[in-house]
Amino acid sequence: MSPKPGTGAQAATGLYLHVPFCSVKCRFCDFAAYPGRRGEISRYLESLSKEIAQRAEENPRSLDTLYVGGGTPSLLSGEEIERLLAEVDRRFSKTRNLNPAWSATPKP
Repeated sequence: MSPKPGTGAQAATGLYLHVPFCSVKCRFCDFAAYPGRRGEISRYLESLSKEIAQRAEENPRSLDTLYVGGGTPSLLSGEEIERLLAEVDRRFSKTRNLNPAWSATPKP
């Protein structure tokens, strides 16, 4: 990875987290999304936490963008969201201008 020109520091990077669960798959959705599999979310988040740790180790740069998409990430419970964001927080530093985005799909 190359340093940001003139700074001597590595450039910031973005992180996309895919949460492939939804209540109902929308007609327009071309993404990997699995309706009706709420029971698998906890196990998925455990695996995602391991991948976050691995990616942070491979690419130890600050985040300037965090995007959580899917499926419907808003299907996660408050506790699951806290756990996911705590893992990102623990593994990555963030720039002052972090741009977070969270995908949410309205109920059909």
